[in-house]
Amino acid sequence: MKYVFLSLFLWFSIGLACAQSNLTSDELFKSARDAAFEQKNYPKAIELSKTALKQSPDYADIQIFLGRLYTWSDKTDS
Repeated sequence: MKYVFLSLFLWFSIGLACAQSNLTSDELFKSARDAAFEQKNYPKAIELSKTALKQSPDYADIQIFLGRLYTWSDKTDS
């Protein structure tokens, strides 16, 4: 029984990891805004924004938002 739960947990974890890697830059941008405004988690929002910019390097809204995140985090040199 223990191995059944372990197998289910691993299967669910792998599925969840794969699902998150398929997010579009728009979805990542939305998640970054939620992390910043709802959770006040600026480091998470910065990471999500960077990931979104890797997918869409010319996405101006994300570039501006990332700059604001760095300002709000007192990391203006970044």
